[in-house]
Amino acid sequence: MTLRILSFVAAVAILASCSEKAPTACECSDIIKLGSGESKFAVCQDLMKEAAFRKEVGECTVKSIVNGGSSAISESALVPADNGSFIVDTQTSEVIWMGTNVTGKTHQGVLKFFSGEFVIENSLVTSGKFTLDMNSLTNTDISSEESNAKLVKHLKSEDFFDVAKHNTATFVINRTQDSGNGSCLVYGDLTIKGITKPKMAELILNQRDNTLMIAGLFNFDRAEYDVRYGSGKFFENLGDDLIKDDIEMRVKVFAKIPSAS
Repeated sequence: MTLRILSFVAAVAILASCSEKAPTACECSDIIKLGSGESKFAVCQDLMKEAAFRKEVGECTVKSIVNGGSSAISESALVPADNGSFIVDTQTSEVIWMGTNVTGKTHQGVLKFFSGEFVIENSLVTSGKFTLDMNSLTNTDISSEESNAKLVKHLKSEDFFDVAKHNTATFVINRTQDSGNGSCLVYGDLTIKGITKPKMAELILNQRDNTLMIAGLFNFDRAEYDVRYGSGKFFENLGDDLIKDDIEMRVKVFAKIPSAS
């Protein structure tokens, strides 16, 4: 913890010495999303070693999705979603994943949807099934083509998600609860590598023109799904090679309004 705090302070100090203001969480969300500004990207990566700052970045990303690019969202800015059954637009929808090791170093990337359908009643997602294409897994933070390919290959291997045997992951919504402020809590079953565990996620819905948008942020414990590599729950004395079990998932789903298609 002391090392991570020192790293956090050092990142801020570097910016201060250059007479620059440290980027906010929402600014880091934009920097990471656009993949621009290598120096600022590196600073954001250092700042995100702190869990609280990383959570703020995730929340900014979610707000940006439902508010058309702006993180300054309020309940009044949300347009109630139409009732009906919807099909996920697999071309534009995606999940941004993020993993962290014990030193605070992060990797992130994208997963695309194989398919998805859901039902909305009274601006709540009351049921649905979302299927991720595990073969679509990519990394977005490593610029070296060789290193990037090496990491993706490892993540798809038996050490991690064994994509050759388990090429999809699913989340099935069983029930929902209105949590106010334009959001809802959904409860369902998350299946990864053929293992199913209950999972809760908070979603924000918004409707713009003929497009329905759903954004959410949730974590899952990879050890529960037998993803063992570098996990302290399966191996001892890993030191700096220990990889945290919590994987952060930032979900953005788009669907066309049936009546407008």
